[in-house]
Amino acid sequence: MSAMPEREEPPTPDAGEGEPRLGNMSQVAAELGVSRQYVHTWRRTHDDFPQPRRRPGSTRDEWDLDEVRDYWQARDLRPGQRTDLQDDEQ
Repeated sequence: MSAMPEREEPPTPDAGEGEPRLGNMSQVAAELGVSRQYVHTWRRTHDDFPQPRRRPGSTRDEWDLDEVRDYWQARDLRPGQRTDLQDDEQ
């Protein structure tokens, strides 16, 4: 059985001076080091996730990559409860 080919990360767009770096969901995922599905789930379940923007004449959602990165680094991390340490009788 052959392995899946490596998928290249989408390039991060360069912004002009004073312009936000906008990126699509794949670029947001690459910026955060997570999957597109994780970004999609996170934005649906967290109302405070940065809102997408649209360029004039476009129908594609894009996010300010710096704004998303700042949001991601400032989020409250709450580790899950370890179930392997609980009694089976609970």
